[in-house]
Amino acid sequence: SPSGFQLSPEQRASCRWFGEAMDATLEDEQNAVPLPQRTQRSCLLIGAGGTGKTTVILMLMLTVFCYFFPGEDGEDRYLITTYSHAQSDAISNETHKATTAHAACSYRVASMRNRDLALRTKEQEMKKRWMCKLLLIQDEISLVPCLVENMMLYRSMRAREDLGVKPEEYASAFCLFGRMPIVLIAGDFMQIRPANELSLGDDLRAIAEKGGNRQVLAEHFGAQGAIMSIKTVIHLKKTNRFQDAELPRITA
Repeated sequence: SPSGFQLSPEQRASCRWFGEAMDATLEDEQNAVPLPQRTQRSCLLIGAGGTGKTTVILMLMLTVFCYFFPGEDGEDRYLITTYSHAQSDAISNETHKATTAHAACSYRVASMRNRDLALRTKEQEMKKRWMCKLLLIQDEISLVPCLVENMMLYRSMRAREDLGVKPEEYASAFCLFGRMPIVLIAGDFMQIRPANELSLGDDLRAIAEKGGNRQVLAEHFGAQGAIMSIKTVIHLKKTNRFQDAELPRITA
């Protein structure tokens, strides 16, 4: 930007991870390595509001990514998803547009069980959207219900079957989102949880043991296990949202 901005140590760490992930992906692309033989690189980028998650993603990561991996056949090689339209608008700019999880998966209100998540009439639409992708960014992950995350994991894997992936591995470590080469998931699990839905941050086992009206399904555990399999976690701590000295300390 004209004025520039100083990166915090944690922001630099996230950019370093992203650069290394792009290096490996570019090498695999140039060598035409089959997708099942590639190593997926995934990261949880967490931090409170004002720590610069959106700034780093939009201004640095995506700008560089699109330089090395331009779109093909009218499709970008990245996908940004959120749970709601409001969240998609918040992380979009004139260049990079986000979409909702349901739109990305061409799936509306229906059964969220795996047995009912086949692509059916949306198969070609899903293949066109997902087959060329090298990068998936999810924002505001704390607001994504478990079953919606499971839907994304499962349907993206089905959409990329022609690349050699196995749908039964959809929730396995390093196989997320159809073995997407780069996965960046951002959010803050200290924020509000999904309304009337089980969260990826809930203690699912305790809820299941308690019983009651809240049914805990295998799909809930699958989605949570998939996200918690991500070992690289970068915690952004420095926030510019508050001007006083005490409020950041209290919220931390």
